[in-house]
Amino acid sequence: MFIVLPGEKWRPFPRIYLLPRKARRAVRVRPEAFPGVSAASGLEISSLGRARASGELLPAFLRAGYVVTAFHGIDVPIQRAVAICFAPLPHGKNHDAFVVWPKNGDPADVRVENLEWVLPAGKVAAEVDEE
Repeated sequence: MFIVLPGEKWRPFPRIYLLPRKARRAVRVRPEAFPGVSAASGLEISSLGRARASGELLPAFLRAGYVVTAFHGIDVPIQRAVAICFAPLPHGKNHDAFVVWPKNGDPADVRVENLEWVLPAGKVAAEVDEE
């Protein structure tokens, strides 16, 4: 058992984000061919960057400075998981087009207040050129 910290909120992590990027595209194109993929995965993410499954906290570890947890053999980047569950996506666009950036520059600080969606540098340059 674990203690819920003050101000901590939990939300289910969508199963679709456990799939590789190419598989997610296929699901978006033909969702009827993949029943159940939009359901919850059994993984829950907290607004403070903790992960749990079946009521138990999952251990987290650092990989290249980023917090990661393992869920059914899949490495889940906590920074991105918190942003998917709690941070509104700009412009109503696809999550795969954006990266999650820590506002204070510390990738290990995975609180939702510290995260924002940004375009990768190459995409920013392309959008500036279009304007």
